[in-house]
Amino acid sequence: QKSGESNPYINQLGVDDYLTKPVARDKLRTVMARLITRSKQVKKTVEGRFHEDLALLLKPALPRSYGAWRIDTCNAMVDAGGGDFTLFEERPQHMLAVLADVMGHGPQAKFFTYAWAGYLRSLFRLQSGAPDPAQLLGRLSSAVSGDAFLESIILTVQGFQIFPDGRMTIASAGHPRPWLI
Repeated sequence: QKSGESNPYINQLGVDDYLTKPVARDKLRTVMARLITRSKQVKKTVEGRFHEDLALLLKPALPRSYGAWRIDTCNAMVDAGGGDFTLFEERPQHMLAVLADVMGHGPQAKFFTYAWAGYLRSLFRLQSGAPDPAQLLGRLSSAVSGDAFLESIILTVQGFQIFPDGRMTIASAGHPRPWLI
């Protein structure tokens, strides 16, 4: 095939570019520079979509009201660093909600936001009967306590148990040095 002609078969394979022999050094450098730039663009796009998808999972839509309560929330998931997440479950006798904030900078803090959300979600889902927020956050504090690595992540969590008759139970936990209020 002559240089400069389009090859439909190669295009269908998803090939970004190709060179024909003999390869000129300048042409090779140009193609490599373009492919490296394209690779970086694709990586950035995929990472952005990944973070957007996870951010949506970490901030589910709470109901606008529950019983006598009106509910308004605001979540912020920053591009670099930690972030907020919300978990909730509406049960026949009450609604249980957890609001958390993982603080930090860089990709490690973002990773810990996702990891904490997954861990708390599993604790949240494993609760049987009518758990109160203090039980849930007590289990979280027990898991963190004594683990130097987990204690190094700054995490604040509030748990709310809302009843249709207007009562509410609230618990708050903060880390490092876990303590429960």
